[in-house]
Amino acid sequence: MFISVCLFFNFASIIQIIEYYAHFTLPRFPITTKWELSSWIYAIIILTPFIFFVYNRYFKQEKLQALLEEYSRKSEIRLLIGRCLFFAYCIFTWIGSYVILAYFHH
Repeated sequence: MFISVCLFFNFASIIQIIEYYAHFTLPRFPITTKWELSSWIYAIIILTPFIFFVYNRYFKQEKLQALLEEYSRKSEIRLLIGRCLFFAYCIFTWIGSYVILAYFHH
């Protein structure tokens, strides 16, 4: 789920930059608070394609098994580098999304 949210933030950031440079605005979804049912429904509709993509790409049983076998063969240094890169990806995704919203709004 976390990776799906990161992918969504990256996708939304790209759309925000395109809107800024192309001088148009797409309609916004009425997601307001966590207390409104309609906000939850829109959030589920928006995140579902990203969740399915991540599941089909990494978590189907045969793909997950191959991925686990590949990781079991990697050295500790390579795994540490991978964890650091993943952490950097997460940080840059979250911080970058807020920076893009701050600088590329119209």
